[in-house]
Amino acid sequence: MTIRLWFRMALLMMGYSLAISACSTQKETAQDSTFQVDYLVTGNFKILEVDKLGFIYLVNSRNEILKYDTDYKLLFRYSIRSLGDITSLNVSNPQKLFVYYGDYNQIVLLENTLSEIKRLDLESLEIYNISGMTVGRDNFIWLFDNANLRLLKINERGEIFLSSNEQDPTLRAFVDEMPDLYAYENQRFLSNGNLIAVYDEFGVHQKNIRLNSKQLQFAKNKVLFLQDQSIKSYNLQVDFLEDSNVSTVKKIQKSATNFHLNNTRLLLIDANGLSVIK
Repeated sequence: MTIRLWFRMALLMMGYSLAISACSTQKETAQDSTFQVDYLVTGNFKILEVDKLGFIYLVNSRNEILKYDTDYKLLFRYSIRSLGDITSLNVSNPQKLFVYYGDYNQIVLLENTLSEIKRLDLESLEIYNISGMTVGRDNFIWLFDNANLRLLKINERGEIFLSSNEQDPTLRAFVDEMPDLYAYENQRFLSNGNLIAVYDEFGVHQKNIRLNSKQLQFAKNKVLFLQDQSIKSYNLQVDFLEDSNVSTVKKIQKSATNFHLNNTRLLLIDANGLSVIK
């Protein structure tokens, strides 16, 4: 082999090595700069809930409730199409789930295997036009009575234990837009995406929080919510102006419609299904 031929081959091998190195660096950068989504369950879901034991509940567009374990294995499913759309699902008690069907004004109680326990027909109890439902830590059911502008606390037999002041002017803000109703510790929250009204366990109004927020989650005296492609946090114990009391917890993809966040993972649902960020 002549010196000139050897020199040409050495240059060729050096160029090939540089090309491989450049491609590897570019690929790693692209992976770091792209929001990676790992879909665990595909489908069109409208509700995501997680109970205290870590079990995951999804409600799809066919109004089926699907229960998954912590490894995302499907355990049980429940469906009853004669009652229309599922308006809300409460899993605060893992042993007894509460499902509200707004079209027929009925609450269905399910055990942890999603077997039906009983149904509560609110209209037969002369309770009409309910716009929100939640369950307190004492297992009493809270309802927002849109027709009479009041909060109701009832038991599983439909007996009314408490009714809030029907002259409360704050509740008028929720007439035109169906609010979500939440329970956290000894407080109750009504939210329509622009206003969060806070009530105590006796249905007495405490304060208003004006936030552009949706899909609330409560933890450690904070409310987490979706806003501007982010999960943000508001400290309920501090009465700062709303904007100055908001901090960003995590940036997420634009299409997310619901979430659940804990110390180890962030669950998201969008048009494609359920994804996780650890």
